[in-house]
Amino acid sequence: MGFTGWPDAMVSDYISRGADYMLVGSGSPEGVQPANRTRQYLDTSTTQLYVNPVIGSRTGWVAV
Repeated sequence: MGFTGWPDAMVSDYISRGADYMLVGSGSPEGVQPANRTRQYLDTSTTQLYVNPVIGSRTGWVAV
């Protein structure tokens, strides 16, 4: 599915609403990964857990 012409905030919100699982990836999510409804991200390279209070936001991730 393409999102050509959609505002970034709308795309992030749309994508985040469909994901109820913890996000997982290698490296920090800051500025890259939009927060989904779980608001959690696990960095598999360091096993660091991050949380973000704002669904759909790519910034504001905090290591816990």
